[in-house]
Order: sequence, then structure tokens, then C-alpha cells
Amino acid sequence: MNMLFLYTGNSCRLILPKATFNHLAPAGWKAMSAGSKPAGQVHPRSLAPLAREGIPTGVIGAWRTRHTQLEQTLKSMRRS
Repeated sequence: MNMLFLYTGNSCRLILPKATFNHLAPAGWKAMSAGSKPAGQVHPRSLAPLAREGIPTGVIGAWRTRHTQLEQTLKSMRRS
């Protein structure tokens, strides 16, 4: 099962639920995230509590790549 978290214009709120969900979710469940106006980077204050709890983020380059892919998919769905 897939879960999608959507936000607008943020650099910290998006990573928190996504990383937490992926860390705690049962096998076969996966969270993805997207924002309509991404900041282009993850705010360090959002990474600190995740690191403190030992929750992996898998961010940096992957974060921007996934957003771009999802944005392209959503645009093509709107055209259909």
C-alpha cells in the first residue's frame, strides 16, 4: 500500500510524517511525498528529531528526484 503526503511551500513538515511512516509501517507499505512549491532543500531542524530517534530519511538528492517525478505524473493525469 502507498501513502502520499502533500504539502505546499515547506522545507520541514513534509519529511517528518513521511520518514516516520516509512520507519514504522508494516512490510509492503510505503510513503511518498510531494509539495507544490518545494523549498529545494530539507530544513536541518526537521532532520534533527528524526536522527535523534534513529529514523532514516533517505533525503537530499532522492527528495528532489521524487518530487519531480510525482509532479510530472500529476501533470500528465490532469491532461487526461
